Amino acid sequence: MKKNKGKYIVEIVAEFETQEACDAKEIEFIALYGRSNLKGGTLCNLTDGGDGSTNIVHSEETKAKLRAAVADGKHPNFGKKLSAETCRKKSEALKGEKHHLFGTSLPQEWRDKIAAGKIGEKNPWFGKPSPASKQVKNIKTGVIYDSIARAAKAEGIKPGKLYSILDGHTKVNTTDLVRI
Repeated sequence: MKKNKGKYIVEIVAEFETQEACDAKEIEFIALYGRSNLKGGTLCNLTDGGDGSTNIVHSEETKAKLRAAVADGKHPNFGKKLSAETCRKKSEALKGEKHHLFGTSLPQEWRDKIAAGKIGEKNPWFGKPSPASKQVKNIKTGVIYDSIARAAKAEGIKPGKLYSILDGHTKVNTTDLVRI
């Protein structure tokens, strides 16, 4: 509108019986003609259409205002803890068919990005023992391992065999390892 000094042409291209049908057609047209703010078309829409704000692009100024509005404990829920009952209700509200993504799967590109973020050193558990791990001690050397798997690897024993020995399922204990 700035570019055309506030002058524009309004053209009614369709009429609809329901708001849902109108929203669906708006989404279709925006996808077809593209948005100029995304450098993909001619339309001046700031969202992908419909009744929501899907794929909205905020200016840096707007982003700064949004950040400032909740910075330094200004968020209305800052310091508050949800009750167990509220947590349960929120959980129930998003289960099964009630969840907005129920019956859909993420695009492969998204799944690949999620997986890439969990590989090797990017994984938050990288180099840390599992909380379910049981410590194992070599009673001869005094070395303590943070998991049965690491103890088995260091001692040259198959992990399954060591599990069986430490759980008492194997009668013959051929190792100096004990669970602590």
